[in-house]
Order: sequence, then C-alpha cells, then structure tokens
Amino acid sequence: MKKTIYVIIGIVIIIGIALFFVYRPQTDEPSEIVDNNPGEVVDNQQPEDNQPGITDSAIPEITPSVKPDAGQKLTADEMSIGGKVYKFSDASQLALAKQLRQAIDAKNFADFTTALRTVYDKRLDTAEAFKALESEMYVYVTENYFVKKNYNESLRLANIVFDKVFESWRFSYMKIVSLKGLGDIEFAKGNLDKADSYAMDILAIEFRPEGADLHAQVNIAKAKIAKAAGKIDEAKALLNDALKYELTADRKAEANKLLSEL
Repeated sequence: MKKTIYVIIGIVIIIGIALFFVYRPQTDEPSEIVDNNPGEVVDNQQPEDNQPGITDSAIPEITPSVKPDAGQKLTADEMSIGGKVYKFSDASQLALAKQLRQAIDAKNFADFTTALRTVYDKRLDTAEAFKALESEMYVYVTENYFVKKNYNESLRLANIVFDKVFESWRFSYMKIVSLKGLGDIEFAKGNLDKADSYAMDILAIEFRPEGADLHAQVNIAKAKIAKAAGKIDEAKALLNDALKYELTADRKAEANKLLSEL
C-alpha cells in the first residue's frame, strides 16, 4: 500500500515539473539578435554628412581633373589658372570662370565682384578653380597696396568686394587688416579717438585680435594720461574695458601691469 502511494506521489511530482517548464512565464530579457546585414541603415537614419535639405545632386561639381600648365594646347573645356589646367564639366561654370579671368586681368573690381557673387550664390566657392581665381585678385591687392602700406586703397578695393560678397573671408580679412593699418597710423600720430574708431570698425565686422588689441592699446594710452592727471578711477575704467576683450598675451599683460600700479 505504501509503495503504491509513493509511486503516485512520484508521478505527480514529475507531471508538476513537466508542466512548470511547459507553461513557465516569459521574462523581460530580450533575446539575442543576430545582425545578418550590419551595413544596412535602419530607422531611416542618414550619415552625419548627409545634412537635411542638402543632397549630392544639389552640390555643383567640377571635374577634378587638374594638371600642370606646361604650355600645352588647351581643349575647349579647359582653362589655365595659376599654373594649373582645370577641366570643367559644366559650360556655364567655364563661362563664369572666364568672366572672373577677364575682370582680374582688367583689374575691374566691379565686374569681379559681380561674377564672384554668382560663384558664392551657386556654391562654387570651394571649387579649386574658383578659389584660385579669387585668391589671385586678393594677392594683387595685398602685393600692390597693402604691403606698400597704401591702406586707404587696399581698404577701398576690399570694400567693393566685401559690400556685395561678405562671405569672402579673403576680402573680409583684407578689410580688417587695412583698418588696423590705418588705426596704427592714427595711433602713432596721437589721434587716439580716431585710432579707436578704426578698432571699433573691425570689431563691428567680427571679433578679431587686430581690433581688440588696437582698442586696448588706445585705452592703455588714455589710462596713462588719466593716471598722470590723478584720475585713477577713469584710468581703471579704461583698463577694465580693454580687458573685457580677448587680447594677445603681451597686450593683456601690459594692461594688467598698469592696472596693478593704480
């Protein structure tokens, strides 16, 4: 009798264990997922350099075929720029490059600016051929006017371009350094307010150390005058105003030294 009971109990236990494994509850742990196609982009994600609104077809291209200019005969779709021969894939781009070439050769800044505006509007400014052409006119201004300290003329020519093509960093920089040159001349003459006006003109374009340092140089000079006149508060205010800007190390040290003496 006891043996029969033990057999029945054993059968019940076995059936219970079997039922547990068949009907056990599911856990929240995710099952392993094997990626059979790791190169596939999921969830409509795009590469970082594929920015919304910008597609490859929207970016104009120039055939990246560049070779040294060895005096060889050029084909109809080629143009020599700065000692290199560029092969254009688009006739309208070649025509635009020729407009720039003609304006550069004639030193016609009005026509150059009109053509350059088109270059930037068509987003061709990063193409090597157009960068070379823009740079050529920039170098002309640098060598013929800026280096010779004819800052009024380098500023005038830079303004012609900058006023219509403000994106051009080359002519923006030419405007800034020309203003700095004129400011230095006025500072040397003792015309502090005039020198400072050039500094403020630079800072109105963008923050540049040329403008910040010139402004600080003027304020340091004015602070020295105020100190000599016993106007300590005025001197401190001038120096603190200068130190609000990010200055070169030497100019910052000069302002701090004078401030510590007040």
